[in-house]
Amino acid sequence: MNPEAILPASILYGTLLLALTAYAILGGADFGAGIWEFNTSFRSHRRDRQLLREVIGPVWEANHVWLIFVLVILWSAMPRVFQHLCVVMWLPLLLGLAGIVCRGAAFIFRAYSPVENSVTRASTVLFGLASTAAPFFLGTVVGGMLTHQANDPQSSQNAWLNPLAIYSGFFGVAVCLYLCSVFLFREAGLRHERFLMEIWRSRAMLSGVWTGLLAMAGLAFISSEQPEIASRLIWGDSPLVLLSWAGGMFSMVAIYFRWPLAAVLASVLAVAAVLWGAGLAVSPATMIPEIPLDQLVAPPSVLWAMLVAIAGGMLLLLPSLAWLFWLFKSSSALDHEHLAHSSHP
Repeated sequence: MNPEAILPASILYGTLLLALTAYAILGGADFGAGIWEFNTSFRSHRRDRQLLREVIGPVWEANHVWLIFVLVILWSAMPRVFQHLCVVMWLPLLLGLAGIVCRGAAFIFRAYSPVENSVTRASTVLFGLASTAAPFFLGTVVGGMLTHQANDPQSSQNAWLNPLAIYSGFFGVAVCLYLCSVFLFREAGLRHERFLMEIWRSRAMLSGVWTGLLAMAGLAFISSEQPEIASRLIWGDSPLVLLSWAGGMFSMVAIYFRWPLAAVLASVLAVAAVLWGAGLAVSPATMIPEIPLDQLVAPPSVLWAMLVAIAGGMLLLLPSLAWLFWLFKSSSALDHEHLAHSSHP
């Protein structure tokens, strides 16, 4: 590889993993809210459903900026990788995109309906199904790229249907449920909703146990199906698997002892470590091994120009997102406090 391209390509790949992590954590928690609402809609308390809808609120759509950011980096900095993904994984990517679009449409139809009717009930069902479909199909893309089938022209079109890809889809859904329950455990605590805090504490414990069991089963599965990737993932230079395990275990301890902030930070660490472990175990060069790395990335001048553009864009994007979240979170808290005072004169 051209020595001049090594540094900018490495920085851009790290930036891509950071954006993917932000989307998995923030967007994953929002997907989880839709899954939880659908699965508990007939058994949950009104305040429980209200908390779910207030938390995702008007800022939920902003999380997709990170997915767009990932696609732009792939398209501009690694065009051959982008082409490969669009050819091999076009169907799960299309289904995942359909889930994101249908989820947004269902949320709007339900949120702005003045009364509950058949349209709002159908929108709730669609919202839950689409919230499940999006992380499932996006997860199958990640799992499919972990397999050698994605690099084999004879079987590449079915790469997302292999057992590891299907497992990754279910694991993605489980991670969304886990993140959402931990985040809402903390959100209920911030609102001094003791009743809701205990509900989400129980759900966080349950989803955390299931996600941990799935993660351990996945490691065993990858070790048998893809030993080379498992070797890099588990026994590589970076102890990210151990870091993820430690984060997951500490999050369970924090949930048990009712430490909401510590539980959120530990759960974020656990998920981020898994993503970075997979990202470092499967680099662009291993996705398309028959093509030299020089031909997978853009010229150095383009890579450096992208880094300058990204740095300038982040100066605008990050403060804007922070302000957006602060505005809506603070207004939501004020509305909740006003309702609490009005209900107890």
